Amino acid sequence: MKKLFLIGIVVILTNSIFSQSQSASTTDSSASFGKEYFPLNDKVELIYDATVGESKRVVEYVDSLYKTEIIADNFRYTQTFYVKNDSIYLVKTEQNVKILLIFSKHAEIFYSEPALQIPFPLHVGDS
Repeated sequence: MKKLFLIGIVVILTNSIFSQSQSASTTDSSASFGKEYFPLNDKVELIYDATVGESKRVVEYVDSLYKTEIIADNFRYTQTFYVKNDSIYLVKTEQNVKILLIFSKHAEIFYSEPALQIPFPLHVGDS
C-alpha cells in the first residue's frame, strides 16, 4: 500500500511537470525536451497551485546528489537523485503525510540500485 501511494505521487508529479511540455509542443515528432523541464539549479524554490493547495518544491545540491522536496500543508515528499549521462537516477525517496490532526505516516525507500526516473532528452511520443 505504501509503495502504491508513493508510486502514485511520483506519477502525478512527473505528469504535472511534463504536461506543460506536451501542451506547448507542436505536432512535429522530432521535437525533443530536456532538463529545462526539471530545474536542477541549486536552491531553486518553485511554487505550485496544486489540487492539495499551494505547494513548493525546493531543490538543493549536497555531496554530489540533488535533493528535491515538495512541501505542502499535509505532506512532505523528498527525492534524492543524481544526474548521469543527462538522465536522472533516484537513490532515495521519503514521504511524510499528516493524517488527521495528531497522526502522521512516514515512509522511506532506499534503492539498492539507482532507479532511472527521467531519461533525457524526451521526444514527442515517448512514454
